[in-house]
Amino acid sequence: MRPRIFYGWYMVAASAAIMVLSASTLYFGTGVLFSAIVGEYHWSTLAAAAAVSLRSELSAIAAPMVGYMIDRFGTRPVMLIGLGCIAVGLLWLSQIDAIWGFYGSLALTAIGTSGSGGAVGTIAVSRWFVRKRSRALSLMFIGPATAGITVPVLTWLITTHGWRTANVIWAGIIVVVCMPLALVIRDAPEKYGLRPDGDPPGQPEAAVSASARPLDQASVLGGSRSLTVKQALRTRTFWQLMMAYTLTNMANTPAVVLAVPFLVGQGIPTETAAWAAAGIPAVSVIGRVGLGFWGDFLDKRYIVAFSFVLQAAGIFLLAGITEAWMIMPFLALFAVGFGGPIPLRTALQADYFGLGSLGSIQGALMFMTTIGGFMGPIFLGALVDMTGTYHLGWVVLAVICALSVPLTLMMPPPLTPGRRRVADATEGKAS
Repeated sequence: MRPRIFYGWYMVAASAAIMVLSASTLYFGTGVLFSAIVGEYHWSTLAAAAAVSLRSELSAIAAPMVGYMIDRFGTRPVMLIGLGCIAVGLLWLSQIDAIWGFYGSLALTAIGTSGSGGAVGTIAVSRWFVRKRSRALSLMFIGPATAGITVPVLTWLITTHGWRTANVIWAGIIVVVCMPLALVIRDAPEKYGLRPDGDPPGQPEAAVSASARPLDQASVLGGSRSLTVKQALRTRTFWQLMMAYTLTNMANTPAVVLAVPFLVGQGIPTETAAWAAAGIPAVSVIGRVGLGFWGDFLDKRYIVAFSFVLQAAGIFLLAGITEAWMIMPFLALFAVGFGGPIPLRTALQADYFGLGSLGSIQGALMFMTTIGGFMGPIFLGALVDMTGTYHLGWVVLAVICALSVPLTLMMPPPLTPGRRRVADATEGKAS
């Protein structure tokens, strides 16, 4: 008898829980943690922003190797190694007394994040779901969204016990909680006598009603091929995806990790700024679930483009914040737009390129798109040091984010089963 709950949903829950704890200090809690460290050592804004950029770039450099290792060895061992790197990096961060140690510890946690974060979880979950892929990924990404709840806890730990002790505590949580959860992760369901989406074993794929298959997932369901990395690199879609996410990463990374220092500089209390940082992932649940859910029924390109519009508008509003109440409209636009593309990114890649080399293709995309996350904080930090204000930087970043909208809308739609057969026949005749 089939289990009452499909095992893929357990993987969704485990991946979500892991991202709750790892994203707390390493992403959404970055602003609070950096404010405490930089405040103690009196480093410049550019020095702190460069550390954020270094972390992003090292994650990008590690991404292709992580993708290859996932395709070669599976997701579970890669996730365990990544979590180990995070724990050691946090312990190192708790002991630093110079800026080189600050950079070095963040570099190690960056490598660990690349090997244990959402990129790994999305690949694992994508292999267990096809018809329900966007819904599964949307639920999984509630995890890092709820990580915002822990930001006030991190703030309390830093205020009460100091940032060094806070890092030690979080390293212990990674080892005691996250590593056992990583053991839940499994590779393809066929290895365990199961079918994607929990379909009955032995049921032919054709038995799944074609009308129940979302149009934009038809390339996976109806296609006989999965693209290799080299084949994906030859497609226009790969480069349009890369450019769109590079531009948005350049804009939204500073908005997430440097919002707290900006708000404090505007005269907003640190506690209020910390709650604003927590509000970004919390409100992003609306985008992750609300917009991500519709990815199984509507064209994902339009949903992603709409999300980018919301992000650009939110960053533009951020430039004008002078009072605490103005944080709310910023969150309503930016956070929802920030959350929308997150579960749809891997689903789009699977739709266009298939599952055979998904890890390697995603690693290649992350390597390129994280360049935006590397450049964004440095760009903003340099402008702040030159002009003494964040305002010009936020406006320019909003414009950069808006450029990703036409890039997304101009991507070709994934092939339907009928168009796939025509394409295959055409290629057969040509060969």
